[in-house]
Amino acid sequence: MIRNDYLMRLIEKLSQAFFNLVAGKSATPDETTASDVERLLSESLNANPMFLFSHLDAVLDDCDPRLAFELMRLLKLHAESTSSSKAEKSFHYAAKFAVLARGSQNEEAALDALRDLHTRIDLDAEMLEALMDDELSHGRIATAENLLFEILDVEATPERIERANAFFDRLEILDDDALARGNFSKAEINEGRQSLNAWVAK
Repeated sequence: MIRNDYLMRLIEKLSQAFFNLVAGKSATPDETTASDVERLLSESLNANPMFLFSHLDAVLDDCDPRLAFELMRLLKLHAESTSSSKAEKSFHYAAKFAVLARGSQNEEAALDALRDLHTRIDLDAEMLEALMDDELSHGRIATAENLLFEILDVEATPERIERANAFFDRLEILDDDALARGNFSKAEINEGRQSLNAWVAK
């Protein structure tokens, strides 16, 4: 109960702080915004500012999806606000927290942020899988297939190769209309399987 109360207060504090930072600044975040975010995160997480990113690793281990969403928004804002070497780290942590935020009421916003982050940094396989699953759930088969091969380029474990085969098995069951709605066809399933087999044979 105490942990839950603390968690809810922390989520509210971070949410309000994000709103204040975004509402109180110009359209283009700046270094002052980055400093404000660093200070806020350090205070909220009881972390020494010099070791903030190390502390975030510990938070990742047991993070409520709602807290993950607020941390993701603040870290993304931090990365967009700074030109320092911390920007890439912030983008990377924002992506990690976006994956963890999938179970929150803000899941769609977290996935949209993850899509945006995908254009800015290289995502790891778990992050790409989160995007692929979302694309599939919305019927965007062609985009999901592109992500599938991107996942394999990043990390081709036997489980991921098995999942890739299951992906094409699942598509083979769909009728032509369902495939067309997903911007896909039976011929592309065969091409995808051939590409997968050629990729595995490398």
